[in-house]
Amino acid sequence: MNNNKKTIVVTGANKGIGFTLVESLAKDAKWHVILAARNPQYGQDALSKIKSQNPDADVIFEQLDVSNF
Repeated sequence: MNNNKKTIVVTGANKGIGFTLVESLAKDAKWHVILAARNPQYGQDALSKIKSQNPDADVIFEQLDVSNF
């Protein structure tokens, strides 16, 4: 990870507006994007789709369930 980049966490990013936002941010090299979702399979699938469209995107998946704190 490039420490000069800003990090953005997008929750609910495996579908809908969250996914579209991650897709858009992934096109800009100045961001490190964390794609967050409750379901690990859906999150990994979303990450794979984004990486297939933009292999150099600085995007990672992290499971996040805010109801589990």
